[in-house]
Amino acid sequence: MICVRENIKAQLNEIVFLENLYGFVKLSPHSVCEEFQAFVNGELDDVHNQLTCVILAKDKSPPVEVEVTLPHTYPNSELRLRASVRSINSRVNNRDLQEFVNLICEQHEPGTYCISFIIDYVNTKCAENPDGDLPDQGPTFSAQNSRDTPVESYRVWLLSHHIYDKVKRRKLVELSLERSLGGFCLPGKPGVICLEGDPNECAQAIAIIKSWKWRKIGVKFEEKCGKHFRFNGVFKELTCNKANQGAGKRLHMDLGVFLNYLEARDLKFAFYELFGIQ
Repeated sequence: MICVRENIKAQLNEIVFLENLYGFVKLSPHSVCEEFQAFVNGELDDVHNQLTCVILAKDKSPPVEVEVTLPHTYPNSELRLRASVRSINSRVNNRDLQEFVNLICEQHEPGTYCISFIIDYVNTKCAENPDGDLPDQGPTFSAQNSRDTPVESYRVWLLSHHIYDKVKRRKLVELSLERSLGGFCLPGKPGVICLEGDPNECAQAIAIIKSWKWRKIGVKFEEKCGKHFRFNGVFKELTCNKANQGAGKRLHMDLGVFLNYLEARDLKFAFYELFGIQ
């Protein structure tokens, strides 16, 4: 019961976070917060309702609402989430959304909040399909599909407070291979991740990456690159760290070496975008 109480408390905290982030969050049933708070305070011995929250994902017409139901095991145990999109546009594809949510659940690390990643995914899809919200054509999650059909290149740049963990670094390489994405990971402090390839695959990879535990990570900027690929489907880990760092010390990025790397690929502008240099 202590574990359930911790989960319920975490769910209440995430609702506050979502309200600050998105503004509109509707809860069902209406009394669920009072019940959950009483349970967390020890006034109730058990909870009977599951929390269902509805978040406005797209602030324009037609409006798109994402509904997510949280089990009592969320977020600290095995994760199973149900999500659907509510819109006056019948072309919204809930099957693809649930498949993406299932993927998030598979990659989930206990204690990590996931709902904002689902909202980001829906927002990305809405931006790609402004008239149809989400595609009504078959699954969009197959990396094989992206290889069979020529697509325009899409490049995303993420900046992390640091990237040290060897497991995360290995998973980045594996994920990019699974998604047929090119780019690089630059470990150290700060850390940089660049993904290049099919827009759908990039969006899904970003959501998975964000679901891992980070001190701080975010997308700095995105770009549509036509057919001007810079990495040709190859993803690798770079070494641009300062020399003569003692054993056991955390690696810090050598900005000069990194700038030269980008300049050689006609990506010098990205350096200034990443670090806010005018």
